[in-house]
Amino acid sequence: MAAGRAGESDALFRRARASWPEHILLWFYHYWVLLNSERVEEAERHLQSPRPATVEDPWIQIQLSITQAVRGAPRAVDRLLQEIERPGTDLVSRYGLQIGPVLARLGYFDQAFTVLDTGLGPPPWRSHVWGPAPFRVRPGAATAALFSPAARELRSDLRFATLCGRLGLGSFWTECSTWPDCAAEVRGIYAFHSHCSTAASLVPEIS
Repeated sequence: MAAGRAGESDALFRRARASWPEHILLWFYHYWVLLNSERVEEAERHLQSPRPATVEDPWIQIQLSITQAVRGAPRAVDRLLQEIERPGTDLVSRYGLQIGPVLARLGYFDQAFTVLDTGLGPPPWRSHVWGPAPFRVRPGAATAALFSPAARELRSDLRFATLCGRLGLGSFWTECSTWPDCAAEVRGIYAFHSHCSTAASLVPEIS
């Protein structure tokens, strides 16, 4: 969203939702715009506002956990970490793509990469939850989330290059002779090409 256009965007969403109050796409993308434009408290209020009937309560509760952690609510991060570590939880396998970058943003890099390594373990992957049903991210499209602005802190750690290599992205970029913008973004921190290529070379070929 262009700088200075937030108010205009909000007004458009409000007008559209007044006409189609049960339109889940409008409701969801308004929340997503608020969250990704750093207006976390507004995003949290949006989650607690009237919503389309098809939006599930469990998804709302996960998003509230995330927004509360990001804005620094007391013990919010502790509660999120406890839920991640709870035996039998599907939080990591379903929401790892969203939670990993959030933990990195908050400085919990070890936990962030544990979540991503677990949630994006060996195929087949479960469809990741990216929004209320029917928003489910296909395994093939899942990695796009790692390159969003919300994952900037995650990319600053060289383990990100290792993750990309393990996921097969390093081999793909090498074959295409095209590397993502984050290679330049982290140049002053670590050698993205080198770490990614090394990790990619260790991935066993699928026979």
